[in-house]
Amino acid sequence: MSEAVDQQIEPRLLPCPFCGHAEPVLEDARTIWIVRCKCAACVLGERAPEPDGSESDAYWERIRQTAIDAWNRRSPIPALTDVR
Repeated sequence: MSEAVDQQIEPRLLPCPFCGHAEPVLEDARTIWIVRCKCAACVLGERAPEPDGSESDAYWERIRQTAIDAWNRRSPIPALTDVR
């Protein structure tokens, strides 16, 4: 079972570029950090190999930060009317 991380102590997560939801959630789901919002299409994660117990806190922090960075880099898909 995953647990939501308190947003007040997390780095700023930008609003969803697709639906505009301003409060995405960062979750630790054992081998993956997931950032998601309320719209079903907006989920992004960073998977780690199955843990063997030798992983350091710094290792998990890098995985978490990679998920945060990937979420914040996303940009909206141009509307079909903008495509020529």
